[in-house]
Amino acid sequence: MEQPIKCVIIDDEKPAVDLLEHYINKVDSLVLVCKFSHIDNGVKLLLKEAQVDAVFLDLSVKGSKELFAESVDQYTCILTTAYPAAMLTDLKITHLLNKPILFEKFLKILNEIFVNVK
Repeated sequence: MEQPIKCVIIDDEKPAVDLLEHYINKVDSLVLVCKFSHIDNGVKLLLKEAQVDAVFLDLSVKGSKELFAESVDQYTCILTTAYPAAMLTDLKITHLLNKPILFEKFLKILNEIFVNVK
């Protein structure tokens, strides 16, 4: 069996966290390592030490843009937002899930990144 894809959720909205957690639990190849409502040094340490594969990061969380900028070559950052993509032109976004997040879109983006996520 292949190694599971280790995921972290960083979002300050409980319903969004609950939905993402539910989606992650539905997919056999994903495992939720941790979830956070804010970004601090402990979050950054966990992301480094736990060798996380994917971070679902809400752009409305304070410090999210900085964490996104630091994510290059460390883990895949999948941004989640309720804002239209047109408002995010200052970021080089490759993986974006617009809220409300549908399971089909969640699975599609993971398959684009990791291939064969089921």
